Amino acid sequence: MCSAYGFITQAYVQPHVPAETTGFAFSLEPVCSAVFSFFLVGEVLTPIAFLGAALIMAGVFVATIEPPRLHAPAYPQEAMTAEPERVS
Repeated sequence: MCSAYGFITQAYVQPHVPAETTGFAFSLEPVCSAVFSFFLVGEVLTPIAFLGAALIMAGVFVATIEPPRLHAPAYPQEAMTAEPERVS
């Protein structure tokens, strides 16, 4: 029943969510399942599991950062209306 609810909800909501957000949610699925299994079932996580979770989180973090935008230098209005120099 839980799986059916998840798949039905996913099919209903996915057209309304950007593809980037959906991809990030799916990439965080292993991390969330490891955290829930640790707290709900008492599963012991190995250092490799923590490393994998950290790499996934770092990847999602890097993918969500917007790079700084480069702006063109502001030119004075008279420089834009002046005649271009002619080269012979």
